[in-house]
Amino acid sequence: MDNEEDLAGLSENLRASAAAQAEAHGKKGKWVITNTRSSMEPFLTFSSRRDLREKGWRMWTRRGDNNDSHDNKSTISEILKLRAERARILGFPTHAHWVLDDNMAKTPDAAMALMLKVWQASVARVHEEVADMQAIADKEPVKITIEPWDYRYYAEKVRQAKYDIDQNLVKEYLQLDKIREGMFWAANQVYGIEMVKVDDVPVILPDISVYEVRRGGKQIGLWYFDPYARDGKNSGAWMNEYRTQEKFRGNITPVVSNNSNFVKGKPGEPILISWDDAVTMFHEFGHALHGLQSNVNYPSLAGTSVKRDFVEFPSQVNERWFDDEGSLESICSASQNRKADPDELVNKIRKAKTFNQGFITTEYLASACTT
Repeated sequence: MDNEEDLAGLSENLRASAAAQAEAHGKKGKWVITNTRSSMEPFLTFSSRRDLREKGWRMWTRRGDNNDSHDNKSTISEILKLRAERARILGFPTHAHWVLDDNMAKTPDAAMALMLKVWQASVARVHEEVADMQAIADKEPVKITIEPWDYRYYAEKVRQAKYDIDQNLVKEYLQLDKIREGMFWAANQVYGIEMVKVDDVPVILPDISVYEVRRGGKQIGLWYFDPYARDGKNSGAWMNEYRTQEKFRGNITPVVSNNSNFVKGKPGEPILISWDDAVTMFHEFGHALHGLQSNVNYPSLAGTSVKRDFVEFPSQVNERWFDDEGSLESICSASQNRKADPDELVNKIRKAKTFNQGFITTEYLASACTT
């Protein structure tokens, strides 16, 4: 983006991040919104430039589907063919039958039936959510009909109107470094784990940090933290296991990482993230804690290599510790810009916990039901 007008609606923090991204791409003095969730989703939420929201939304949702050198439809077709062939070789009618055979659902029909129980209610709720957005849009000078690129922008307006929550204000209390310290604090309280930073382990980039994970003074593993977006890096947030715990070939300790795609701002300034991204950090750290605390003989049973029926349980539990009073106290107390009472903000967020669940539920159900 070349002009200040293109940044309308964006906070100073988001503008600084876009400027930093532009400089990293050799475009100093301009602004870049990268095609990743951590960059595009805040832009779609806060940008008041509807034309740019549409451009960004189409760019983001059509990755790999533009009939160019980066198009991946043929690759997807090949993957589907190979999955179907493997399933037949193993004696199953479809890939879905093979995947679900040793999971709780057992069959594709059972899994689909479970999802369809929720489908109608979630779609009905989406219609209500869009009606709330349209009511706000109808009061504005330029009359529009809510489109997909408007959804996050007007959902934020509805959130502010119903719950008096300004997400930009919430972010003032959520510094990336303090979220990490809050994760460590909760892990120590719950599991007796200590995270000790080490500087003698090689990393591919200086932005990546490494921690020795200890319990009772004994090392139980290594944790790598890779928080920032860069060209070629997968989008989103996830946990990786580079070495799983086992005792079969000796007492082998795990090496794991948490990876995110936060965008850097100005040098020396704290990186502020959303409430949802903070919850995601705690969630993904729950996967890391699962791998780090594995205590089995055989590597096939270690950490997150276990079946999906169980693998999300530790992460779901750990994300609940984010809004624990102790965690939030240590996280929010670091804010340099106290524009509101953090306790009051947290109470408002808890009241709004089910906000926008129609869209969130329908989005993942639509993906699951058509896969």
